[in-house]
Amino acid sequence: MHKLPSVEPAPVTPEEIPAYVEAAYSAFHNEVSAHHHERWRKVLEPERTLVLRDGEQIVAGTGIFPRRLTVPGGETPVAGVTLVGVRPTHRRRGLLSTLMRRQLADIHDEGREAVAALWASEPIIYGRFGYGFGTAAGLLKVDRRRVALRKTSSAQVQLLAPGDAVDAMRAVHDALRPQVPGMLDRDGPWWEDRLRDHESDRDGLQPLRAAVTEDAYALYAVKPDFGEEGPTGRVQVREVLATTADARAAIWGYLLGLDLTVELTWELAPSDEPLPHMVANAQD
Repeated sequence: MHKLPSVEPAPVTPEEIPAYVEAAYSAFHNEVSAHHHERWRKVLEPERTLVLRDGEQIVAGTGIFPRRLTVPGGETPVAGVTLVGVRPTHRRRGLLSTLMRRQLADIHDEGREAVAALWASEPIIYGRFGYGFGTAAGLLKVDRRRVALRKTSSAQVQLLAPGDAVDAMRAVHDALRPQVPGMLDRDGPWWEDRLRDHESDRDGLQPLRAAVTEDAYALYAVKPDFGEEGPTGRVQVREVLATTADARAAIWGYLLGLDLTVELTWELAPSDEPLPHMVANAQD
């Protein structure tokens, strides 16, 4: 089996970010579009990356997003591990192990973060390096024709373009974050990143929208559709946050009341999302 030369992991330069992104995306069998490169240029810090090369080609890499994580009683800096991947042509050579061990050693030695966290596509891999289960998410699916909220709200909901709603959403997010362990800060580029909405990634959905009240907001998009028996549109939720029960009822009442839609889905919904307890006939 071909082995790589004995080389140490090293950061990329800003000019090498596209090559690093392409190497990582290849591990997931994904193509990289121009808007993906633009996104990564905005959020990646080259000095917090590590890559391995085969000659001049980047064949494996990992990076860190420096963020702040809410924990019980306060917050702590966290190393958000991201963009981990090995080219399919270079698997089974110990490259991932080399990168992850070096990354954790660097985090320890630098002393900037006490915690490293990631969203693992294959969780079993990372247990070898000391990562463990931290939190759960779920797929929330609602047939809006068959549910009704136990409690409604008269709070006024305003519909805005996401860019126009950032100040209102930030106020809700910042008020809620100290109370909810596991939430991350959104300083720097992170609000812009949360609202990214390129047409090629929508899969038939309309542009992203923001529904806001004084104490809550939802980011969502609608996919219109019609069948033989009438409308069959779908609402896809990206995020719902609320600081009061009344505001949460107002936002969910709005989403579940959208005309010409029959289904609502929320991928990666928090496992403790209250909606199942807010409707009269929830099912697993």
